[in-house]
Amino acid sequence: MGGAGGGGRIAIWRAPQLDTAVTGTWTIAVNGGTAGYPEGYGGTGTFFFGALTLPVEPSLSNRVVSGMTPSSAALNGYVLSTGSADTVVTVYWGTTDGGTNGPLTWQNTNVFPGIQVPGPVSTNVPVDSNTLYYYRYHATNIGGGVFAPNGPVVFFVGEVNVLATDSNASEVNLDPGVFTVSRPAAATNGLVTVFYTVGGTASNGVDCDLLSGQVTMAVGESNATITVTPIADALVEGPETVLVTLSGDAYLIGGSNAATVTIADQATAPINIWSGAGNWTNRLNWSAGHKPVDGQTVIVNGDVILAEPTASMGAFILTNATITMTRGVAITVCPR
Repeated sequence: MGGAGGGGRIAIWRAPQLDTAVTGTWTIAVNGGTAGYPEGYGGTGTFFFGALTLPVEPSLSNRVVSGMTPSSAALNGYVLSTGSADTVVTVYWGTTDGGTNGPLTWQNTNVFPGIQVPGPVSTNVPVDSNTLYYYRYHATNIGGGVFAPNGPVVFFVGEVNVLATDSNASEVNLDPGVFTVSRPAAATNGLVTVFYTVGGTASNGVDCDLLSGQVTMAVGESNATITVTPIADALVEGPETVLVTLSGDAYLIGGSNAATVTIADQATAPINIWSGAGNWTNRLNWSAGHKPVDGQTVIVNGDVILAEPTASMGAFILTNATITMTRGVAITVCPR
């Protein structure tokens, strides 16, 4: 405050963390008085702070590796937002995952020159063959620094191959076929997921159990299997093929990039035998690998439930078994 006969000033401030508008009042009382001013003179007033605009940190994501050769690879990312200030982008990479602790825990650091804008970022780096690598993207501005949350990206500079190690499957007894996907033993120090497409004359999920399109090799594993389990039916279709073709970018695809398993057909058998207990629709309980069809002789060696009103299956031959029927089921029982 000023002295006698003078003016005075007050200062009011707020913490920078308060980024919303603020309105308030102030009061000043002067005790003791001076010449010409009564004791207790003071005043009141109001103040207003507008909303502060605090710096906003950037955001970005990791993208899959591309353009891989035995000696180089392109490490890809994407700047989603530069926040509210100029942004610098860095990619950290190496043969171990350095986490999100910055350059001290990573073997290599690539800083992109200049100020970045939203969009893709990529840099080519030298790599060694048969080696597993990791990378993470990072962006920073005056609002703070942030690692891409979807990381790290894992890739290895080595070939994956696929072979049909059991190329013969069959609807008879649901005999499976097997594909084996392999990678170099020198690149087994990390988990790797290999992707593939499914083709051939067999329908995935109809003629065989659904194949997912990916298989994972855990740490220490140099191979993984894809099992083709046939689904038997009463259709006379002849042999059908399941073709697996490798795809994906996080590895090199070797010369053996596709393989075929053939499913032998189970033509309609004259006799279909039930074993065990349960509903007749369970194909695994029937010797033919499928529920009975018209024209078959059905032998029941266990308790079976007929729970579909449209079940019309010809003659049953009973051997110490029970048939439980729902209303509307049409069957003929022939004692043996």
